[in-house]
Amino acid sequence: LKIAIETNGAGPIGKPFYLMSRIGSDGRQQSLLWPTADGIKSLLWRKGTRTVPAADLTESWLAMHDDLTDQTFGCVYSFPSLDRVNLAPGQSGYNYMIFYPKADAPIGDITFYLSATEGDVDRVVDLYGRLMGD
Repeated sequence: LKIAIETNGAGPIGKPFYLMSRIGSDGRQQSLLWPTADGIKSLLWRKGTRTVPAADLTESWLAMHDDLTDQTFGCVYSFPSLDRVNLAPGQSGYNYMIFYPKADAPIGDITFYLSATEGDVDRVVDLYGRLMGD
């Protein structure tokens, strides 16, 4: 699923963009994953939140994997003015990926590519490579 947000040169926008998901039946065996220079990091369901600066993300994708069902929800994105992402797996029973734009920069056009598949995070990484040309 492709979600394209054309901003037509809009100036800075202070409000974040939320993605909520829920995969599996109860979440207990789910983990949220993101790419860093030190490898793929993960945060388990209801084990807190992480704020990840955009500069710490080595690729523009995030994923939620359920070990019980072997399902993965993936998000590949193009977000030119991204400042940081807040990750909150299991908060209020859902998985949150909250994208915060830079407060002092034009927002730029934003695209989210959402996928759901069986298998691990490698499928999201492959999708990232196909869509973003890496």
